[in-house]
Formats: sequence, structure tokens, C-alpha cells
Amino acid sequence: QWGAPKIHDFSAQSLANTVTAYAMIPTRGAEVLLDAIADEVLRRYNSLDPTMLLHLLKGFAVSCKRGQLQRGGHVLQALASGVARHVSETRQQDIKGLSKLLGGAQRGQDMSPDELHHMLMTLSPEDLLMAVDPTVALPLANELLCTPETPTRAMRSGSFSIRDA
Repeated sequence: QWGAPKIHDFSAQSLANTVTAYAMIPTRGAEVLLDAIADEVLRRYNSLDPTMLLHLLKGFAVSCKRGQLQRGGHVLQALASGVARHVSETRQQDIKGLSKLLGGAQRGQDMSPDELHHMLMTLSPEDLLMAVDPTVALPLANELLCTPETPTRAMRSGSFSIRDA
């Protein structure tokens, strides 16, 4: 909750980085912060560039898939629509990454820009979440989460929360 009052001061890149960080390391208590960021993203929606829309979509999709967002549907739908409008301007590498995130890896092939555009424009937020594969979106995070190296005392006890971050 410490960051929520200052969210309006965050740059678009800082918003995207924060969403991605909490998507990578699910943290109890992050819902309030992520919901505040979602509200700020919706407030700034028309001023966000296509790259920020894409990064925010990926971070929020994984956060929503992992149950970290209470009001994620609205922001997902807005971001998906924004990314879809800019697919023709999007780098092929980013199209490929988003295609994999949205189930292309399961099908064994990447989506074309037209297929991706259609998917982003027509899927409901619920269907979009069904398609998301968080292991594709954040492979390093999943390696970290699945590697039983040396967890901190708070992580071992299951009491790690946003206050500990």
C-alpha cells in the first residue's frame, strides 16, 4: 500500500516494470498495488505508446492468471485492444513473444499478425486469461520459483508479503 498514493508519479516504464516484477514473483498483498496500477493505466490509456501497452498487457495477463488482480478484466481488455490496434507496427520478435504467451507454443506455431489482431480484439478477458501460459511469459521467474535454492525465512514460512519486498 506504500506505493499506491504515488502511482500517478510513476512513469509508464515504471508502471510496466512494477507489474512485471510482481507477475514474476507473486507476493501476498500485491493485489492492492496492482489494482491501483491498473486504475492508473486506464487513466493514462490514451497516452501510452504501443511498447508500453504490450509490456503492460504481458505483465497484467500473468498477474491476472496467477490471481493477483481483483479487477483485472477491464485493464486486460483495454490493453489487448490497444495492442491489437498497433500489431502492424509491432516488431516481429514482440509478435512472436505475445503469440507464445497466448497459446501459440501449445499449438506448435506462432500466430500471424492478423491472427493475433483477431484474437486480441475478439476474446473476452476471461478467454484471454484461459489462453495465457505464464511459463512462457516469464521463464526466468518460473525457474526461480521452481528452484528450491535457499529461500528466505519469510518465503519458507509462507509469510512473504508486499511489506517484505
